[in-house]
Amino acid sequence: MLRVFVLRKADVVLIVLFLIAIVIGATSLYYALNLADAIGNLSGKIEGVEAGIKGLEGKVGDLWKEVFGKPPVTPPPLEGQILRIGLVLPLSGPNAPFGLRAKWGCEWAAEKINEAGGILGAKIQLFVEDSAGDPKVAVSATEKLITVDKCQVVRVSHLSSNILAAMEITEKYEIPLVTITGSADDITMKGYKYIFRIGPNSTMASLDDIRFAMEYIKPKRVALIHEPGPYGTAIKKAWIKLIEELKPGWEIVAVETYSLDTVDFRPLLKKVMDTKPDILFVYPFLVDGSLIVKQFRELGFNIPICVSAACSVIDFIKLVGRDALGVFVGVEYWADRNYPDPKLIREMAIECWNRYKACLDKDFMAGYIGIYIIAKAVEQAKSLDPKKIRDALATIHIDVPFFGKDLHFYPNGQFTWTYHMAQVQYARPDEPWQVDGLTFHTVYPPPYNSSTPIIGLKP
Repeated sequence: MLRVFVLRKADVVLIVLFLIAIVIGATSLYYALNLADAIGNLSGKIEGVEAGIKGLEGKVGDLWKEVFGKPPVTPPPLEGQILRIGLVLPLSGPNAPFGLRAKWGCEWAAEKINEAGGILGAKIQLFVEDSAGDPKVAVSATEKLITVDKCQVVRVSHLSSNILAAMEITEKYEIPLVTITGSADDITMKGYKYIFRIGPNSTMASLDDIRFAMEYIKPKRVALIHEPGPYGTAIKKAWIKLIEELKPGWEIVAVETYSLDTVDFRPLLKKVMDTKPDILFVYPFLVDGSLIVKQFRELGFNIPICVSAACSVIDFIKLVGRDALGVFVGVEYWADRNYPDPKLIREMAIECWNRYKACLDKDFMAGYIGIYIIAKAVEQAKSLDPKKIRDALATIHIDVPFFGKDLHFYPNGQFTWTYHMAQVQYARPDEPWQVDGLTFHTVYPPPYNSSTPIIGLKP
């Protein structure tokens, strides 16, 4: 018996949808298989095109070399970019001579680097602010350089108080601060990540002063006069600690300080000299140091006197005159430096003198070499990002023929700066950096020295 199935309308709809799904699935599978083949063919064609491009590049390079004599030059990775370096310097007030020479050193280095094509194509632009030696001004100037001028690196010069204040700002904004000298030990003892000191710390300076006296003066009784600020206080602490550690057999017979407005140091000198020291160490700034030495001579004292690197500038001899003869002065850099390349150092010193009528001294060199090292760090980082520059500074190791070998920063940010002893002696005819026939000669240690100390030399 024939059975007749009657489909409901809903059943018909479902069957139709099912058939449509089968058709769509089959069609999709067909095209997917053909698309895979097409992609495979296209991939092979792309590889062929890439090979063709490489071959074409080689032919273009060969053609360029044939026409111009050299292969085409790939643009440097930082071409067209600007390395913005901010300078916070004492350009007014009593420390202006130091700030001005540091500024010249920075400008000279930046000019030479830019003339040579820059740093991987990037050019250096300097932004200068006058701190007038005031820590509060240094703070506001540093903040402006970072937030307004968008500097990727900041440099603060000389006064430890200014650097200690400004480094709070650079640490907050994570901007490298590369100092221009500044000797207080605290600068690199805070554990800050973005501080890099170009120059010796108080301990390094005191150590070389003490070693020199041990070797050449051989005193039994020693006395110290220091300025009252962070610089002088740090030097005093380091000096006393090192004498205790080295045990040279010295008796410390006097340690004295003074107020910054002192102009008559005779009472203080008489008090110290009544203790009968064999040598007097003095850690002042330029003006007070000049007054101390001049009045020391006026009072007729004849023992060796050793003053700090703050006085290792030609201005010291101008202020003291012939009474400077025979004075020992700590130096961080001087034009007669005999290592590592005395010929190159001499050429730089002559060029510096002819251009600025300034000696290639610690201020000039700290400014100059700092820019040079920052440039090397940017080159190593291949970036102008402050964090990457900071990381490069922390790992850099370079040889600099006018300064030294394997120069680098220790983990705390202290630079491998060498400290020396100089003496005011009669200038040689080929030394234009002289006053009344006097200049500084580096006398310690070898191989840096160009002369030997003359004990008993005086006006």
